[in-house]
Amino acid sequence: MELICPRCRTFLQRQPTHSPRETEWVCAGCGAVFKERDRVVRFVDTDDPFYEGRFAGTEPAVIPETPAGRLALRPRLAWGLDLQYQGLLTRFLPNGCGRVLDVGCGGGHRALLTRHPLEVVGVDLSRGSLRTASALYTLTLQAPADRLPFPDNAFDAVVSSNFLGHVPFNNKDAVLSELVRVLRPGGRMLHQLETSSEGALFQLIQSDPDYFQQFWIALDGHIGLERPTEALARFQRHGLEILWARTQFTGYFLPQGEATKRFDNAFGRQHRRTRVLLALDRWLAPHRRGRIVADTALGLANTLLRKMRPLDCGIGLCVALRKPDPGTHNS
Repeated sequence: MELICPRCRTFLQRQPTHSPRETEWVCAGCGAVFKERDRVVRFVDTDDPFYEGRFAGTEPAVIPETPAGRLALRPRLAWGLDLQYQGLLTRFLPNGCGRVLDVGCGGGHRALLTRHPLEVVGVDLSRGSLRTASALYTLTLQAPADRLPFPDNAFDAVVSSNFLGHVPFNNKDAVLSELVRVLRPGGRMLHQLETSSEGALFQLIQSDPDYFQQFWIALDGHIGLERPTEALARFQRHGLEILWARTQFTGYFLPQGEATKRFDNAFGRQHRRTRVLLALDRWLAPHRRGRIVADTALGLANTLLRKMRPLDCGIGLCVALRKPDPGTHNS
């Protein structure tokens, strides 16, 4: 994998050092030196205080590979995120897909490896997460997504899971421009991203700005939430063709554990609807069989309702995109 200097765009040369655990990537243009230690190449001066130590194990839970196993899990609400992301990969990332960039990769995603890519490269801000991902991926880099150290058209596919909702609004276009730049013409871009919503639940939680900021933005770093249609319009402004898009949750449906995380506070206890969600979440917590039954019933209801409601009434978005190739003509 070739790397370029994010400062002057000159190709970097990899050189050994006296330490067996460390190498250097040296720029002949500006003289910059970037360290690689424990299979993580570092392109930042300091670790990010928010993300370091978080999301180190973000790969989806192992999902059965047999059709019967997947069918048994598909209705369940708690598996919705993992199944939709794996569904994106299965449907739009062909086997033997070449070189893949996983941006905001966290601890890596084994689901990517089932597509048998030639190479998977992970980029994240957390060095600890990248150490985990380095056991899965060909190369891992600690680098900002708006200054990627890759040549133009370097990847056959660019993917992300729960990343773009963490990108601040004033940096979204810069990040997307970089992702488009490193994706080859005709390549696929697949994203699972956090969004805001016009649904009833989101309208309720946004009625208290302080609560919303603390428990829905700052808690997980979701500083760049926009509505699904706004996200799709942004992709299109960057020249990407939308192949498929679907929201993840709608109405008052939340995976088990989320209600306790978000509503076990003064705001959650003062509204009847959130009190009900919190009480159900707490009651199900110690009951494994009850969780399975409730998760399946809620998942089926969520799937049905999601198909009936406008895109912006949902929370979260899975989207498949394509970078047009001027050299080909699509029918």
